[in-house]
Amino acid sequence: MDQPYSAWADWLNKFHTSSEWIQALWLVTGAATVLGVTWLVMRGVCEIVGLSRGRRCLDRDV
Repeated sequence: MDQPYSAWADWLNKFHTSSEWIQALWLVTGAATVLGVTWLVMRGVCEIVGLSRGRRCLDRDV
């Protein structure tokens, strides 16, 4: 019986067989994507909390 197709296993196989430079690039871009998405989510939460309190997020009185 054949195993069902797994996109995750296929991607891991391609990652494993690629050159070290490509592997490093994937790791860096993956980390940057996670950090960017985390920043966007936290900015959205900050804006929502700020709107509920009647002020904007990151207001600076200078």
